[in-house]
Amino acid sequence: MKRMAYHLLAILILGMAASAVKAQILLTASATPIEEYAAVELQRYYYQLSGRLLSIDHEEVPDRKTEFVLTRLDHPLVKSWRDKGVLPLKSMPGEQGYVIRTVKEKGRELVVIAGVDANGLLYGVYGLLEDHLGMRFYMNGDVYPDRKEVQTRIPLIQDERTPTVAIRGFLPWTNFPQSATIYSWDDWRYIIDQAARMRMNFIMIHNYNGFCGHNELFHNFEYKGHLSRGWMPTIKTGHGWGCPGWNINEYLFGASEVYDDYDFGADYGLHNETLTNGQIKEKGATIFRKVIAYAHLRGVKIGLGLDIDVVLPEYQSEPDNKDLIKVQVAEIAREYPELDYLLCFQSEGQKNEAFYARWRRVFDGFYEEMKRKSPSTRIAVSGWGLTAESVNSLPEDVICAPISYYSAAFEPGSVYGNREYWGCPWLERDFNSSEYYYPYNVDLSETIRAFGDASANMNGFYALTWRLADAISPKMWYISKAPWYNHEVLDSSEKVYRDFALVNYGENAVDAITDIIDQNEPFATDFGECQETPGFNQMVHTYPLMNLYSMTFWGKNGKDVEIKATGYAEKKGTKNAPCDEGGECVGYIMADDWLQYPAVDFSNSPERMSIRIASASSGGVATVYLDRLEGPVIARFEVKNTEGWQSWKSLTVPVKGLKGVHTLYVRFQPFNVIAEAGKLADKQLKTIDSCMAVTSDVLQQLRLSRLRARIQGAACHIALNTDFENYQWNDLPGKMDEWARSFLYRIEDISSYGNIMSTQNRFVKQNYVEKINQLRKQQRVQAPSHIIAKGTLEGAQISWRNEEPAVSSFVVCRNGEEIDTLASDVNCYQDKFHGAASYTVYAVDIEGHKSPLGIPADCLAGSADREAPVIVINSPLTSIMEGTPLHIRFSVVENRLPEFVSGIFHYRRTGEKVWKKIPFKHRTRGVFTLTLPASEITRQGIEYYISVSDSDNVFCYPGSAPARNHTVVVTEVPGDDKPEVPMIKPICGKRMFWSRVPNVEMYRIYRSRTPDFKIGADTFVTFVAGNTQSFADNGFDFDGTSLKGTYYYCVTSVSFWDHESEASEIIQIDY
Repeated sequence: MKRMAYHLLAILILGMAASAVKAQILLTASATPIEEYAAVELQRYYYQLSGRLLSIDHEEVPDRKTEFVLTRLDHPLVKSWRDKGVLPLKSMPGEQGYVIRTVKEKGRELVVIAGVDANGLLYGVYGLLEDHLGMRFYMNGDVYPDRKEVQTRIPLIQDERTPTVAIRGFLPWTNFPQSATIYSWDDWRYIIDQAARMRMNFIMIHNYNGFCGHNELFHNFEYKGHLSRGWMPTIKTGHGWGCPGWNINEYLFGASEVYDDYDFGADYGLHNETLTNGQIKEKGATIFRKVIAYAHLRGVKIGLGLDIDVVLPEYQSEPDNKDLIKVQVAEIAREYPELDYLLCFQSEGQKNEAFYARWRRVFDGFYEEMKRKSPSTRIAVSGWGLTAESVNSLPEDVICAPISYYSAAFEPGSVYGNREYWGCPWLERDFNSSEYYYPYNVDLSETIRAFGDASANMNGFYALTWRLADAISPKMWYISKAPWYNHEVLDSSEKVYRDFALVNYGENAVDAITDIIDQNEPFATDFGECQETPGFNQMVHTYPLMNLYSMTFWGKNGKDVEIKATGYAEKKGTKNAPCDEGGECVGYIMADDWLQYPAVDFSNSPERMSIRIASASSGGVATVYLDRLEGPVIARFEVKNTEGWQSWKSLTVPVKGLKGVHTLYVRFQPFNVIAEAGKLADKQLKTIDSCMAVTSDVLQQLRLSRLRARIQGAACHIALNTDFENYQWNDLPGKMDEWARSFLYRIEDISSYGNIMSTQNRFVKQNYVEKINQLRKQQRVQAPSHIIAKGTLEGAQISWRNEEPAVSSFVVCRNGEEIDTLASDVNCYQDKFHGAASYTVYAVDIEGHKSPLGIPADCLAGSADREAPVIVINSPLTSIMEGTPLHIRFSVVENRLPEFVSGIFHYRRTGEKVWKKIPFKHRTRGVFTLTLPASEITRQGIEYYISVSDSDNVFCYPGSAPARNHTVVVTEVPGDDKPEVPMIKPICGKRMFWSRVPNVEMYRIYRSRTPDFKIGADTFVTFVAGNTQSFADNGFDFDGTSLKGTYYYCVTSVSFWDHESEASEIIQIDY
């Protein structure tokens, strides 16, 4: 299959590379910071694509070396070229628009990228890279095209674009671990940079302050002397929608190895145990203030969403209290003077006249106070679907930006009149869907249809999601691109998924993989994160199957009997719903629902029956019975997904022998989901394996392996749905090990860590460990627990925990044979063996009774391990501030013990030939870190790759290294100097104190077991806000064990843009 047409300019870069003349990017002299960044981005990606590092010059006119001109459309140079006919334009692009043209000037060709404004120029650079040079930008990273043969001629580019909506972005909903709940500062920087590359310019954060007990940290306030205690969900806390807390060190199947601290969550949500409520509040506000400022450097606007009608009971005030509202608005205006949008939500739940009246009183108070205190912040109204009546009387400048009513579609906007409207589909749903696999029942085809039906007042397009990558990547790409393209370019889900498959998996795999990922992945469970954890035999058929509009019977002479679906006499379940074809349909049809229609006259003996149906889910079977449920079957309809709840289709089947008057029953059932999904998963796994076998591209193989892990996870879940309830002790771990590890092998961004947390805290803890505990009640002698086998160079290390109080010895077994007997106080064994091994241990009590074998652990022992470590890096920074260090952390998913794993950081100034090397330091578990000093990073930036070895096998990040590496560019922010060193004061108990440093945004705390340590990613503990001058540790080391013995601490002061002082004097604290 040939590359798409917009890839043709991949030859452009190589044509330039063949030239002996040094190429150049000309950026006109009066460039803004965003325009400067645009030039740096073009320089970065041109180098990545071609190996040529272009210079950037600031001039007003090009010279003979110029190949690219970056400017604004209102620049005199562009006006001159337009007047001379060098740069003819059909029309001027609108706001954020751009022009990319190949022009001939003074006998040479050059490429002009001209934006209407600074953002337009930046988007023009990304438009060149993506629409013409074959690149793709996603939230999990960049994808480069295949190299082409060297060409010598620059092809013609004529591209003029304006986005159809001014606001384009996403809402990564806070509350669950798959989303912004766990973003730390580095994650935010990475995500904002990627959003700009995807030509998006809006990110909204919704902050809970009371719902389900959540009190999140981007908004809090003190009222009448009371300030509530904010918190963010972590592994230890769980969250209020049914996810319990747990301990990382209790995680099973290797999941704990990827985490680098005693707990996991956002950096501003950890190590807060000893902070005051006010110090926690300022810690969260510090990060969000930096997020807003950093986003503005990339042309991205930030919105803060609040349920303004919800207040924590501890404040002892109603939300419409005017004094309370004034306090909240004053806090927003003080903490976030540069906030772009405040989105006032109508809180979730049932609504009535009293609700709307109170919400309006609260809104009016917020609106008036925000206009007075923060007039530059625009006000919008949002919520879970909004009625026109609750919106139409609001002030005219209020934006209507509802998240859709739990749907992949959204209102066209016309119901809100001429008011500015932003459409917001769901990319996944937190119930009757899945955050683990494909987002079942929330299909892209619905979103595409709704976008095509958008009304003229729609000026924003953003999406609610939790994940940003994994199965969401193609959807997020569509959200970012639909406003930039003519509708027919991406008017079907097949086109979107095909583009994704082609770019990510290659030409040989595109057809096969498109068939999988285009709304056809195997159904495993419709459990969503806001629900209580189900058993594996539950939560399979809880989604709507279809909508039914009508039934028609046909005879020899045409239509004989027509029945409106809503004309039933009795029913089980279902609800009537509005229908685009007129009137109402029967909707919300669930498994085992039925409808009854009495006295249907078949005196004309019909020969065919048709039904008018629609489905946005996996569909199901509608069976028509005569006279009673389970009576004679006269028709059976298999209803598949029709790409929307209002996308109606007719199905027709023959009928025989119908005479007289009868009662009809229509019963609805899902397809045999488990059996059919299992077959589909097996088929798709074989398809992916065949695609992996025919590509030699390392990155394509890596992406295919992650897709395979997702399908394999679904396959294991399907098997567990059938078998788990029947597992006995000797069946364990069954499919649990493979299922849990499938999530480790598809980590590709920060949200992937959240899915590991969710699966462990929920299904492993509440289902698997609970089953273990129940089965243990049958054991006279308790079997050892937590058996772990990790490879060594000569064999394997096996460890376990004792569960038997009267133990006298342990017996270690390999591949079904006893290999050694150990004393009762031993819990670790070194085995010398080379080969695939399954290890287990049993206990013997003081009376000689044996326990059952412990749950086995598999391992590739010794030289049998020929698998390279899997390198896990989330949010790899692509830009840093000038004068700041680069902190890098990676985790390994690896068969061997961490002590046999090492990592080397290979780096050089971008474009240079000689590599420098620095070893990584082991921080804890399977996590390694490195800090590259600012002195090693020039204004030209660096390129780097990481090689990781388990002493025998080596793998590199990125997989294309060293041919194509990761690059980091430098952003200059004037007036942000390195702050003074904080002065340490005498400690009190185990609390350290320091002097206040002026103009400091935060202080960073470092800890080590040795007194001569250096500050860096390996010793970093946490930060506190700039108005905090003390800290006491929480008592836990990075590995989650208690602090014991002597530790050493120091503090640094940090400016707004991360310039860090030298370390304070080191102090000693004994535990």
